[in-house]
Amino acid sequence: MPADLFGSFSLGDLTLTNRMVMEPMTRDRADEAGRVPPMTATYYRQRATAGR
Repeated sequence: MPADLFGSFSLGDLTLTNRMVMEPMTRDRADEAGRVPPMTATYYRQRATAGR
């Protein structure tokens, strides 16, 4: 039986709302020196409720 994609899920000490997880994209947004721009925080803040 497949897992319930939209059901809550425990992962160690975390309880996730569902099984949808975004991968980190920080490396793709870094400059040649490995620094990420300030807009990266905005990007993740906007997507913090993804899958709810």
